Order: sequence, then C-alpha cells, then structure tokens
Amino acid sequence: MRIVWAHNWFLDYRVPVFEELNRLTNNNLFLLYNKDSIPERVSNKVRESLGDNAVPFCNEKMLVLGNPLKTGDYANKYIELKYQPGLYSKILKLKPDVLIGEGFFRWGLTNLTARILHGIPYVMLYERTAHTERNVIKSVVFARQMMLRWIDVICCNGVQSDEYIQSIGFDPSRITHRHMVADIHRLANMLYSFSNEDRLAFKNELGLKGRVYLYTGQLVPRKGLRELLEAWDIFTHKNQNQDLNLLVLGEGLNRREYEEQAKKIGNVRFFGNVDYDQIYRFLGIADVSIMPTLEDNWSLVVPEAMAAGLPVLTTIYNGCHTDLITPKNGWVCDPLNLTDFVHTLQLTLVAQKKLREMGQNSRSLVAYHSPEVAAQAIYDSCKLAINHKTLR
Repeated sequence: MRIVWAHNWFLDYRVPVFEELNRLTNNNLFLLYNKDSIPERVSNKVRESLGDNAVPFCNEKMLVLGNPLKTGDYANKYIELKYQPGLYSKILKLKPDVLIGEGFFRWGLTNLTARILHGIPYVMLYERTAHTERNVIKSVVFARQMMLRWIDVICCNGVQSDEYIQSIGFDPSRITHRHMVADIHRLANMLYSFSNEDRLAFKNELGLKGRVYLYTGQLVPRKGLRELLEAWDIFTHKNQNQDLNLLVLGEGLNRREYEEQAKKIGNVRFFGNVDYDQIYRFLGIADVSIMPTLEDNWSLVVPEAMAAGLPVLTTIYNGCHTDLITPKNGWVCDPLNLTDFVHTLQLTLVAQKKLREMGQNSRSLVAYHSPEVAAQAIYDSCKLAINHKTLR
C-alpha cells in the first residue's frame, strides 16, 4: 500500500507513528509537511526516520481573518486559510493508493480536491469535540457536511470526537479510533535512565521539598492557568502545614500576568520553555500532573504524564478525559467552578503510596495509545478507505 500523508504541522509525538506506519507499508509512506511551521529538531527527526520519503515544503501562503492576539487561541474565534504551492502536483506525482490528512480545512482542502477530481481514497484524522466546536458558525458546519460525502474514513482520537462527527452526519461504520498518541517509549527510556539519585539531586538543585505538581503548556487563557492559580491560592492556604509546589513549564502571551498573580500566592515557579527532550526530568520529580484547560481536543501532556507514571488532574473541557482518566489514575473537575476545583485539588492529598499506585494505573491505561497502536489504527483505516472507494 502506497500512502501519502499530507499535513502542514505536527510535533515529536508523531515521529514514532510515521516510523511504524512506514514499516507496515514496506517503506511506502510519503510524508508531505511544511518545514517552516515545525521546530527544526522535529524536521530533523522526520528526515532521519523516513529519509527521502519525508518531503518538506516551504513558502506556505496564509490569510488570517480575525485577530488571534485579541481573541486568544480558542477554536472558531478566527479563521486561517492556507495554501501550499506545489503540494497538489506532488500528491498526484506520487500516485498514492490512499491519502491521509488532518482536519477539514488548511491542507485538508488540497487532499479533498485530489479525492474529488482523481478518486484517491481519503482518510481524515480528526480531533475536535462538540465543546471545541461550540462557537462554530452554521456555514462552516454546512461546508463540513458537504465535504463528508467525499471522505471515505474518519479516524477519531477518542469518544468525544466520534460523537461530534456522528452529530454532523457521518456514517459511524466508517469511523475508526486511536490515531492520537504520546511517545511513551521515548519517555519510558529516558525515565528509566533517570535514577532515584538523579531525581533527588534535581529536586535539591531546584530547592524543592514536599509534593510537586506540574503544569506543562502554553501560558494563554485557554489553558486555564488563571483558574488554576486562583484555586491553588485557596488550596495552599488550607494546607499550610504541607510543602506544596507548583511548577509551570511553557511560554505564552500571558506569562507576565500569571507571574504577577503567582507572586501573591507563593510556592509557584515558572521555568519558561523546556526542551522537549528535557521535560522528562520535571516529570521524574513530579507527584501529580495538572492540565486545567478550558478547551482542548486532546491534551498531549496528559498521556505523556501518564507514560511517566503520574496521576493526572484535568478538566471536563479536555477531550481526552473520557478516554484516559478514571478514578484509578486521576481526577476530573470543572475549573470554572472554583469550589469544585479546590475540592478536586484537595482529593490529590492522598498518601505517596496511593499516588504511586495511581501512576502505575496511568502507565497501564496509556499503553493502549502507543505509536504501534496508532499506526495500526491508521493503517487499518487506509484499508477500509480503499475498500469503501471500491464499493462506491
């Protein structure tokens, strides 16, 4: 099977999936991507993994309608229209048996055009949920419904994405699952080499005592950090007899605002961006991972924390919570309900032995979201798409 996967943006977590899918297809996966939109380290990893089968593009054209700086990065608050010169002709030149794309718009439109005009079976990977799409305008929904007739298979990342796709009229018999993944093997290997002595030394280096809570993500309103800090203030005042530390990793337009908010609280430290290959050190000293998002399709930091053996606190607005979080490995709250948020933080004050047990449960649960599982799900989706196209 000859597969062309055309998508302009991804990060490190996708690379092991590309490798495994390439193995399943006997080196017949061709990845088309925009090298200007991803970090150089990711582009290098892809080239090392796929060689000439990784085809970089540049000089993407983009029109933005609306102002992301004013509206934040909430979904459907602004529109990005993207066009990649040379992409369509490259797809046709490669003569794929099946196309893979992600989402309805951006490069997905080019993939869809190839499907409509040349009959190439098309698999769309999809992540969005009803909550993410709560502000979508009717004309966009209508456009998506028109596109559905030309999409052979949609591979969703989880239950909530599946429910949304069905709600706009897609045949559930052509919906598959589990394309989203964390690079659990890489994390496991890094943490295996990060000994207890190394962890203690790193914790001492940072001057940390007691329990460590870890936030990793953008410092923007959508991620719920303001709500976390409000709840953290009350939580730590209630438990002044305990050493509680919140570490914040990441950058964003609102960093200064959050740092000012945190000054009044204490026990909150900001580390800025940490290299992807160094985050394991913070995961290794953390007791609990927190993702207080107000809107996310599938927070990758959740399965990454689970792969590191951490219990996770996340929110009802995180699309992955229905698939990944149970009482055995974490907690789910409404961050817009301050009382509920503080109460949920209070529930994390269980014995270290219990936290370790929950962390082990996290590892077991996330094993079903490995690169191998994701690649096989995508490969099976491609076979289903070819079969559906043949039947039509």
